[in-house]
Amino acid sequence: MVKINKFIIRNASKDEMQIIADWSKIEQWNPGEFDAVCFYNSDPSGFFVGELNREVIGCISAFAYDKEFGFIGLYIVKPEYRRKGYGIQIWKKAMDYLDDRCIGLDGVIEQVPNYEKFGFRSAYSNIRLKGIAGENISLTGEQSHDKKLMNLSTVPLSKLVSYDSGIFPAIRERFLENWLSMDGTVNIGYLEDENLKGYGILRKSTAGFRIGPLFADSNHIAKKLYSALVMHVYGKEVIIDVPEINYDAIQLFEKYGYIKIFETSRMYNKKPKSHNMEKVYGVTTLELG
Repeated sequence: MVKINKFIIRNASKDEMQIIADWSKIEQWNPGEFDAVCFYNSDPSGFFVGELNREVIGCISAFAYDKEFGFIGLYIVKPEYRRKGYGIQIWKKAMDYLDDRCIGLDGVIEQVPNYEKFGFRSAYSNIRLKGIAGENISLTGEQSHDKKLMNLSTVPLSKLVSYDSGIFPAIRERFLENWLSMDGTVNIGYLEDENLKGYGILRKSTAGFRIGPLFADSNHIAKKLYSALVMHVYGKEVIIDVPEINYDAIQLFEKYGYIKIFETSRMYNKKPKSHNMEKVYGVTTLELG
């Protein structure tokens, strides 16, 4: 009797987000400990799994921030099922879901030619850097108390969303609300004359901690925010993804002893809404932009 393989693509359940998170760990993407739940709560319809004979063999996220911008990530097929046509079906499902939006993704360098076949073009590279929290920070300078630094819980969400949307190419209120409320996060804003001039968030990850986003109006503010964040995890391993086109950011983290682990290519299928890359010292997450 010939076995008929039944392959379907459907929305992931909340419980299946843990499978996706586990696969991310196997791929050594070092996800945040609570990222999966936050992602799902922000757009439950934007996560898909491929199921072959009732076994989940692949996944993808197609995160719709608004009607104009979306982001594809978490594109994984179990190794034994790769190059069999299942992955491309999952990919097309994500593209169909995001429809005619401007779509972004962070692709590993060797996969760039494949994404180009679907109309994506490289905009710049994101560099993943690894370092030790607190290394090379002056105990008498950058660690000194600054009354302009404060917990983001004291900042109105509307003010945070307004600042963030001037840098990120979409309004992402729901996502930010979930991102801030994750267990174990450290989040700090920099306010000057009641205006938000930068903010950063640190969270626990599979290995060490990750910072993202780290947005700042100046190098000086970025230093203040970074120092305030890492003092909570002094001596621990920290990961941050930095756009290569922000030279000040790259130089800043090299000064703090960070080294490059790998890079991805930020790609878009259309030109995104203008965003201020000079203020991006740390990408929020390679999975969702």
